[in-house]
Amino acid sequence: MMCSCGGDSATAPSTPKQMTRSSDDYLLQLAESLPRDQRPYFLSLYEQRKKSAGLYCVLALLFGTGGFHLFYLGQTGAGLVMLFLSLTVIGLVITVPIALLQAVSAQGSMKTMNNTMAQKLAKQLAVLG
Repeated sequence: MMCSCGGDSATAPSTPKQMTRSSDDYLLQLAESLPRDQRPYFLSLYEQRKKSAGLYCVLALLFGTGGFHLFYLGQTGAGLVMLFLSLTVIGLVITVPIALLQAVSAQGSMKTMNNTMAQKLAKQLAVLG
């Protein structure tokens, strides 16, 4: 199975369909919607907080049954459920396919998650600005 891991003045797009396009274009559009003095801060915060599709994919493939890739995303509840399920044979039958599917969909998942995080950051900065 192949892992689809990868690197990662306008009004900011807000619909999920618009958020799945190029992350770089989306990020630039969000930055341009902010005041000029907040743009470097926004981009710096984004770089610090964005999640890596490659790391997520590796965690899902190597430690996915234990839910470690979900802990990486901050999804502690889902990670704990997978961790506890993986302690039983029946749970492993459930968690192995889930982890493999999540590894295969890593690129799209990270793009959506990073775009959502960038949108929240932009909104927070716009309110503060």
